[in-house]
Order: sequence, then structure tokens, then C-alpha cells
Amino acid sequence: MHHRFVSDPLGTFISSFEHQFDSGSGGIMITDYAQHLTTIEEHLCVLAASNTALGENEQRAELIRRLDTLANRALALQYPLIQQLTEQPGYVSSGLTKTNDIIVDLTRCTPREANQRRNRARDVTVTTTPAGVPVEPQHPRLCAAVADGAANRQHLKVIDDFRRYLARADTDSVDPNDLAHAVDALGYLTRHLTADELALAAREYSERLLPDGIPDNDTKDVAFLTISPQREDGLRRIVGLIEAELHAYLEPYMAKYSAPGMLNPDDATPITDPEPDSGADADAESDDDRRAGAADDDDESGDDARAGTDEHGDGVPGDREPPAPESAEQQARRDTAAARDTRTAGKRRHDALKFVLRTALMSGKFGTHRGIPVSVVITTTLADLDKACGYVRTGGGTRLTRDDLRRMATHSDNYLVVFDEHTRKPLYFGRTRRTASPEQRYVLHGLDRGCTFPGCTGTAYYSEAHHRIDDWADGGNSDGDAFAFACPKHHRLHGTEPHQFRTSVAPPEHPYPGRTLWHHNTADPTMSHGRINHAHHPEEYLITT
Repeated sequence: MHHRFVSDPLGTFISSFEHQFDSGSGGIMITDYAQHLTTIEEHLCVLAASNTALGENEQRAELIRRLDTLANRALALQYPLIQQLTEQPGYVSSGLTKTNDIIVDLTRCTPREANQRRNRARDVTVTTTPAGVPVEPQHPRLCAAVADGAANRQHLKVIDDFRRYLARADTDSVDPNDLAHAVDALGYLTRHLTADELALAAREYSERLLPDGIPDNDTKDVAFLTISPQREDGLRRIVGLIEAELHAYLEPYMAKYSAPGMLNPDDATPITDPEPDSGADADAESDDDRRAGAADDDDESGDDARAGTDEHGDGVPGDREPPAPESAEQQARRDTAAARDTRTAGKRRHDALKFVLRTALMSGKFGTHRGIPVSVVITTTLADLDKACGYVRTGGGTRLTRDDLRRMATHSDNYLVVFDEHTRKPLYFGRTRRTASPEQRYVLHGLDRGCTFPGCTGTAYYSEAHHRIDDWADGGNSDGDAFAFACPKHHRLHGTEPHQFRTSVAPPEHPYPGRTLWHHNTADPTMSHGRINHAHHPEEYLITT
């Protein structure tokens, strides 16, 4: 029996839809949805205009609880619609045909959230086999908790993680009936536990269902590294599980470069190598000379696989001259630097990793990517350079401060690309070749910053040079302004088929002249007009009037 709120018009309307979680028939028709949703929206407008300032906190607390439940129930109403959208293909939204892409386009959620909604729709709604036979969901108490709004997104994530963990076990290790019971029980517990408490219950269930855990040989398949979107303060969170081999590579670097006093950014001349090689005073070398020497010493014979061997790569360590003993002056300097180093161990490891990656990138041994050397590409505007203010952006979308730019510029070779202030026309690079030159790709880093398909957040590092006027096969040239960035996914959407897109250049009278317009190949005028991508130009989202 579902819980009902007394004198709750929104709850009454939403409850009228809940039959869809119990059966595949009955209730209102889909054509009546719009009218019911209009009524709900009218009630929401009334609530938004209500004055709650004169109420009591007890009343406010109850309203918060009820509104949260209603929000969960409203989201749950999407699940049967998403499942039906999946089972009945053929719908096209803005040229997109895949369910996940359509959900992103309709709701502006992330692709990950869209995938989660689709998977949950399959779990908590009535599904249909290819033969048209309805299949009831396996977990009735979970379905009821979702429909009632007792299970929020955090609850459902805990259950998703629980099922994903057990799915890694051998099929014979976990009884399917026991697993189904555990999932259903966790669904019931969402009514009484917070998400953190539910995670503890899920862990207890997993230990009982799989007391020996996941076999060791399966752990490598789940190793991962995830870097979160950049926060307002410029930081990103890194989450991952790394293999023993990767950590073995990190250990010697961390042991040396994360020691107290090493690479301290507060020092005027940070120590990078306190231990001299073969009697040389390494601390007397310049930072650039030391990096250049390290790059040469790393691989004189060209054998990239050699590590810790002698100069000739014959695998016999110890042939090199032993390092000279540390002088009293050097030891005193190292001890003094360590004493004034106030960084935490975690911050020292962070600075060590930054130094190692910067040194590796400067070695020039990583070839090219998308037609240009593997390097950090940074773009800014001439106006911001004149004012010495504002942020700069990398080809991967990372926002850097001016101090970051100045610090990085001291360790790199720099290029300058200038665009016309009004037309955004780049410097002209006439070519008689099919592909974009490295110079043209640098231009695109500054002009497009990433994929130009409307709404796409794919960054420049992951984008391809696309002929935005005429394809090479159709007689198009490869001049400097003939290209635009497109990620591989949206690059494949360019073509002449009805479901594909064509591109053009925004004319001078356009609000964004010189930018790339994407037109859907359809007779529908609401879809065929050109659209540009503002995702890599967030300043264009700002309202100035």
C-alpha cells in the first residue's frame, strides 16, 4: 500500500501515474499526460509564490521532507517512459537516435546520468521482450520505494555499486535468488536509512554473498583512474584504483621527489636533485640543463624499455661510476630546506607528480597527437594579455590563472596566434593537402577550443580537424579557415544522409561571425537552422543586459 499525503494535490496527481510500475496496462493514456503535467505545473507556480516566512520551523521541516519525496517520485515517472523509448526505437531528437544521447539532449544531464537512468528504468519498470511479452521487474520492494519517492539518487547509486561489484564474481559464486533478495532488501531499507547507512548494509550483504571477495586475477580488469571536472578554485578530484605495476613505477619517483624539502614551490630555487651524480654538483646546474641532461641519460641507445640498467642496456646494473658522497654543504642545504618545508605529505606527492610529468612532457619523446606534438596548448585573448588579467584555457579545457601561465611559460617554447577581433578569422595558412597542418590545429585550439557540435563538451585534445565548408572529396580546400574541430562521435554525424548534419561558416552579420554552424539534414525548419556550440565559450552564456 503506497503512502499518500493528505491534502497534497501534487502527490495526488503524481500518484495517479504509479500504476505504471505495477502493470503495463490501465490508468490514464499517454495523451492525457500533458494536461496532468500542466495542472502540476500550475500548482508549482502557486507554491513558488507562497509566503512561508510567517510559518514555523516544524512546518518548514515537514514541507522540505515532502518536497524531497515529490522530487524523487517525479523523477521516477521518467523511468517507464525511458524504457518505452528504448524498446520502441525510431525517435530522433536534434538528429540524435541513441536513447542516452536523447536523454542528455532532453534533460541536459550528463551522459553518465543518462546511462544510469536508462539502466534503472530497465530495473524498476515492466519491460517487454522482442516477442511482445511483458516481464515484471524482479525487485518489487525496490520498485515500490522508487515509485513512492523513498529512494533518492544517492540510495540508488549505492544499490548500483553493490550490483556492479557482485557482477564481477563468477556466475557460480553467488546464488541469483540470494542476490535478488539482497537487492530487494536494500530497496526496502531505503525507506529507513541514509545513503551512507545503506552503503554499510550493502557491504554486509556483499561479504555474506561473496565471503572470499573477488579473485585476484580479476582486479586488473577494474583498475581505473577518474579525474573530476574542474572546480571553481581550479582544483580537480582524482579517484582511482591502480595496479601494483603502476605503483611500482611511482614508488621510486615518490621516494625521491616527495621527500621534505624537495621541489618546494616556496623556495626561490627549489631543490630538484640533492644527490650529485659522479662527483658533479647537481645543485649547481640550472633547472633547464638538468632536465636536458636527464632526457639524454634516460635513453642514449634508444631502448625505451631499459630501466635501471647500465649505459649500454645489457641489463647489468652497477657499471656506472658510483655517485660522489654528499658534501657537508649540500647536506646542510637539504636539511635546511626540509626544516622549512611546511607542506603535507600529500602536497609533496602532488608536487612530485607535477615535476615528473612536466619533465617527461618536455623530453619530446611522445610523438604527435591529432597532428601536433604532444604538448600543453594554452589559448588566451589579446585583450586579456594587454590587461594582464583573466584566465587562460588548455586544449583539454582546464582553466589556468595568469600566474600558472607565467610559471609554465618558463619551461616551454611558445607560439602566438592572433585572430581578427570581429570576424575571428585566423591567420591564413594556404595548403594543398587533405589534412590540417600542425599550425592550423594550433589555430583551432584558439578558435574553437573543442568540438563545435552544439552542446558537445569534447575538448580540443580529443577533437579532429573537420572540413567545415566542403569535404576534400567534394573539392574542398585545406586553407586556414576551412577547418573546425569535431570530436570523433560528431565527426561521423557529418554527411548527406537524412539523419546527418552539414556545416557552414557563420556570416559577418551573424551574432558570432566566423563560428561553425551545424545544420540538420531535415525539411523541418525548426531543426535545419544553423546552431553553434557555446560550451567551450562559457562567457557567451552570460547575460549582459
